[in-house]
Amino acid sequence: MRNRIRKHESDGTLWIQWLKSFIWKRRCYFVTIQGKKATAFPAMCSKLSDQSEIESRVVVDGNLITSRGPGTAMEFSLAIVEKFLGREKPIEIAKTMLFVHP
Repeated sequence: MRNRIRKHESDGTLWIQWLKSFIWKRRCYFVTIQGKKATAFPAMCSKLSDQSEIESRVVVDGNLITSRGPGTAMEFSLAIVEKFLGREKPIEIAKTMLFVHP
């Protein structure tokens, strides 16, 4: 897992994950996101080196997109759409789904 994360970092490819799934499987994950802003499942936020975004539901820092967990799935999905298709597309999608997009 650590090698896959490093490959995303070095390639500059998009890196998306709900942090809870990484935390339960690989505690070493947090070492690899030092220097990045991120959020995580509330019980795991203390493990993040940068605590500035722990209350945010979704955080985008360069090619890293993180979310606090299942309750933030819609915002997380729209952040991914925005990364690929620009700001207007997730607004359009949110309106059709009756979702108030931040």
